[in-house]
Amino acid sequence: EEDTELVYDRLGDEPLASVFDSEADATVLSRIFWQCLLMQRYQTVLFLIDEAVMDVDVVCEDGGAQAAHDGRSALHYAVAEQAESFGRQLIRRGANIFLVNQAGESPLSLAMKSSQVAWLMEEFQAAGEEEMLAASGSDADKLQYISFFVLSGVAAKVKALLATGRFTLSSSQATTLLNACKGNFEQMEDPVDTFELLMSLDADMAD
Repeated sequence: EEDTELVYDRLGDEPLASVFDSEADATVLSRIFWQCLLMQRYQTVLFLIDEAVMDVDVVCEDGGAQAAHDGRSALHYAVAEQAESFGRQLIRRGANIFLVNQAGESPLSLAMKSSQVAWLMEEFQAAGEEEMLAASGSDADKLQYISFFVLSGVAAKVKALLATGRFTLSSSQATTLLNACKGNFEQMEDPVDTFELLMSLDADMAD
């Protein structure tokens, strides 16, 4: 603990590479990373990522005092804490917006429940990540992505994604999304077109 505190004192918000001149135990570095994150020393966290000391998508697996953060990445934390500037920096470094924690939440799904989704999607698209997702993303990640636009009622974007042939929605998935949209039409950009699109994909209203 004393070694860890010394690193905190010397790093603060202006990290010094000299602190890591000697090899540090991986467990100590992980503790530093997560405690600096919880202390909102974001520049230190970014420094550790930039120096390849910690991966940008490393998840917290501490089942003790940080149990509420189990399975979260730094981007999960940034979204939850509405730390937009920090979150943007993480995405620019390749943070995965689809990474699911132990509660089944991704940074994207968390952002959809708050006012954080606009900047997250803006940064994701600006980084060219949509093209990479379309080319080599997993089916689960693609489903998360297209579902965001369905639930937001951006029918034109959904149609454009489907038109690429790299994003798909099965009848059962369309049905699930249609049910999720019910009662939320006033928050959707274009609910009528979205509804018609889902019906064209054989969504079942009776489900």
